[in-house]
Amino acid sequence: MFGKEQTELEVVLEYGRLKEELVATELAEQNLPANVQHFAFEAITTETFIEYAKQTLLVEHGDKLSEAELLEWVYGGGMPDWFTAPVSNSLDKVEAAIESWLQGTPASSLETDSWRVHHWQYFLNSLPEALSQEQLMELDECFNLTQSTNAEIACDWFRLAIRNHYDPVLPALSDYLIRIGRGKFVRPLYSELQIAGYETEIKQIYSQARVGYHPSIVVQLDKSLNFQS
Repeated sequence: MFGKEQTELEVVLEYGRLKEELVATELAEQNLPANVQHFAFEAITTETFIEYAKQTLLVEHGDKLSEAELLEWVYGGGMPDWFTAPVSNSLDKVEAAIESWLQGTPASSLETDSWRVHHWQYFLNSLPEALSQEQLMELDECFNLTQSTNAEIACDWFRLAIRNHYDPVLPALSDYLIRIGRGKFVRPLYSELQIAGYETEIKQIYSQARVGYHPSIVVQLDKSLNFQS
């Protein structure tokens, strides 16, 4: 999603957040579809958005938001004084699991059944940089991380494994780098391999994967990996 489509989506989402914060979830859910319909298939400017808000939001809920506050929200620096930062304890259970595991609780005893992708990412990225082979093996055997079918989770796991020279991931990592071409995944993984000293593996993997990458990625990786075609 690029250009005006992204801009339109951001306007709608931010407008929805503003309305939900000020006038409650129920009203926001009632009015947001109307906003989407009103600006369907067209790009809008900031001024257009403000005029529309004056005709709708300020008319319907002027007792909760003034025009000055609206302009502060749009043009001001930082967040408005009336903004209430969202609070979530969603990741508390992940932090508790990390602490518990590091203190000796078996990975199999951790309560992860309700975890979603962002929980697993937070878990992997919050673990200590240095882990033992035994610790990595325990996590891998318990959660089957090396064979994860989620690209985000797999990437974060591979990065952690590479840093600690957990070589059982190498076959799956090779397949991943050949199969996945997104820069957000492949660039950090090649970088981790370089830092960890996997030069032979880099040459073997990249020589196979290179043909499937976008030209812009190839240019970047050829340079960073000192690849000679």
